[in-house]
Amino acid sequence: MSGLEHLAIYLGVAAILVFIGSFKGMGWFRRGLDRAANRQNGQLGNAKVIAGFGDNKEVQVFAGRRTFPLTTGIRLMSTVLCGAILVMLFRDIGAQQPVIAPKGSGPHVFLGGLAISLLYLQFIWRYALILQDHELHVPRYIGAPKVFDLRTIEHMEDDGQYNIRLWFSEGGKTEIIKYVEGRPKLMQILHEHLALSQFGLGAVRA
Repeated sequence: MSGLEHLAIYLGVAAILVFIGSFKGMGWFRRGLDRAANRQNGQLGNAKVIAGFGDNKEVQVFAGRRTFPLTTGIRLMSTVLCGAILVMLFRDIGAQQPVIAPKGSGPHVFLGGLAISLLYLQFIWRYALILQDHELHVPRYIGAPKVFDLRTIEHMEDDGQYNIRLWFSEGGKTEIIKYVEGRPKLMQILHEHLALSQFGLGAVRA
């Protein structure tokens, strides 16, 4: 198989990741990177400390629209992690004993990794939760954000890593990254809506 064919396969995989991520979110991909990076040294706790850097910043408010971008910590951590993977892929080009790439790999493996990393990082750097009235706007990997009515929230669950899962009475479900600027305020709002919804007062208050 030629180098161009290999590159086409990697770009095809990247396209599939984008398609799946646009509907399912990229939490599974991010968790996979985290586990791979921390499997040997057990530093997941330290990574979460870094991810939380900046989460106490003031909420950005404009015309009643509250914006919660990702923390500086998680953006930089994701960038460094992808950069480290790319460095290893670059060093593996033509190496007799590659670290992560298949033996005998050419530049196409590095280029494929670069494409996937750029797709992932553009999502991380533009990610921001938006709250306006009772609506929660959750960014997707591609396309417009998905909108959820917080008056119908039924259940909330912390996955113990980087995400919060939300369920809604209308049958919707989403997963949001919890390490955002203004996280205490965001959690307060979510818990308030959940309490009101459980008492059947969500729609009344809104």
